[in-house]
Amino acid sequence: MKTLNVDDGLIMEVFRCPKSDDGELLLVLLPELQELIYPGSSDGDDIFTSFIDARRNAGRPVTLTCR
Repeated sequence: MKTLNVDDGLIMEVFRCPKSDDGELLLVLLPELQELIYPGSSDGDDIFTSFIDARRNAGRPVTLTCR
């Protein structure tokens, strides 16, 4: 899956999953992901910070889009 459109009710469920210290689980989860679309304002970006940072550091960046 290259694009994930996360519903408002699922944001916390998806990004509350257990994470390893090195972010490995974040890369295993949806390895081909290129864009993450979420509802709300751009102020909610901090919810995804660790996910986005881990992906970028591993050379698999994800674009975060607020709809």
